[in-house]
Amino acid sequence: MRLRDDPAALRADPAFACLGSPAQVEARMRRTWLHHADFLRILAGEFEAGQTYRVRYAVSGDASRWSTAVEGWPAPG
Repeated sequence: MRLRDDPAALRADPAFACLGSPAQVEARMRRTWLHHADFLRILAGEFEAGQTYRVRYAVSGDASRWSTAVEGWPAPG
């Protein structure tokens, strides 16, 4: 997570130059970004979940590109 919740803010960040031009960097960040509010909503849902073990992937942008399925299983015993 970044302190500044804005994927466009990383356009010119040298750490992401390997992703291409500033426009390409921003496009990639928007496809994979998880906004703080979405993270908090998901985290609250995980605390309320009835399963002991869960795996979950999440993005704020176009979720059709990613699996947002939740896999879970109870504790053994």
